[in-house]
Amino acid sequence: MAHVQKSEPRDPFRIRKSEPVVSILFTLIFLALLNASPDLGAVIRLQEAGQAAVPLFSDVFSAALPWINLSLLASILLDIVKLSAGSWTLPVVGAHLVLKLPGFLVAVWLFSNPAVFNVAFFEAVQAIFPVDSPMTPSEAAEMTRKIILGITIFGYIVDTLTAGSKAVRLLLAPSGSKPEA
Repeated sequence: MAHVQKSEPRDPFRIRKSEPVVSILFTLIFLALLNASPDLGAVIRLQEAGQAAVPLFSDVFSAALPWINLSLLASILLDIVKLSAGSWTLPVVGAHLVLKLPGFLVAVWLFSNPAVFNVAFFEAVQAIFPVDSPMTPSEAAEMTRKIILGITIFGYIVDTLTAGSKAVRLLLAPSGSKPEA
């Protein structure tokens, strides 16, 4: 008869160390790429005089770069809090809600601006990949902006509700099963 070993039930409040570590790593890589080359998302066009880069974003994005950096640093700080805490507690949930807010506000502020995208980028893409479309490049830029804004708002709502549900579960959990704050 084989001996089946039962595993201990998973702690629903535990934060696996790998999650914040991976998040910190990718955020640092993104910060480095973003600051080393803000025009990383560009179309390179070969011309007689050489090549020209047509950036995806306008100067509005470059002007927002310090705020984007601060919001990414807040995200790294949140991951450090999660890593050091090791489990969800009410203070960790509070830190989550507070430190996610700057990124949301910067994204909404940035993508609420109709001039965030460089329309010349969409024109260059249309020239490279001609498609019969009733949409002009400026309409494509506007639709892309609205889609990103909608995804940002939806994602923040889901993230906030998820954090809120953790707080409710912490408040309703029997005192012996709650992690220490």
